[in-house]
Amino acid sequence: MRVTVGHYELDVPERSSHGESPVTRDGEPTPLATIGRFKLHAHVLGGSLHDWRQHVAWTTKYQAQFVELDFNGVPGLQQAVTSSGVQRLDFAFQAPELECIEIVAWCDTPATAQELRTVESVIRTIRRATPEIILT
Repeated sequence: MRVTVGHYELDVPERSSHGESPVTRDGEPTPLATIGRFKLHAHVLGGSLHDWRQHVAWTTKYQAQFVELDFNGVPGLQQAVTSSGVQRLDFAFQAPELECIEIVAWCDTPATAQELRTVESVIRTIRRATPEIILT
């Protein structure tokens, strides 16, 4: 299933079911999708890819390492996975002349290698959204 966030699209295997509210009863944001045990959240940021990198570095007391990515012509960064027992994957992407998008996938318990590969395969589908053409 194709989902659109801002000017970007991702292909996700299954869309999460949720109600009218973007927030669950527990006050948590409703996930964009659920991939296995991972909840995938994505939103457009006000800053740039560089701003995201600086913010993550600051919040981790400059311990974070980053991996540069480029999928389908959309450059991005991933906060490097530096330990086993991963429960969270953090990404940001920014195509030229577009806003930055942050994507976070997390689960309640440590993920298996296969679960991580599945989430990463979804992230690899990021691309510029196809503009809608309306003929009048």
